[in-house]
Amino acid sequence: MASYQKVKVEELKENDENRGQYATFWNEFCKTIKLGIIEDAVTGTVI
Repeated sequence: MASYQKVKVEELKENDENRGQYATFWNEFCKTIKLGIIEDAVTGTVI
């Protein structure tokens, strides 16, 4: 049981790191991504 809890704690730490990376990425590129999809109607559906 202890090893399962250890694995779960490690997974939670990894998920927190991934959330931080996603938040950083989104803060940097959200406007560009949103405008790109809106302005490029032809390939916007593909994206």
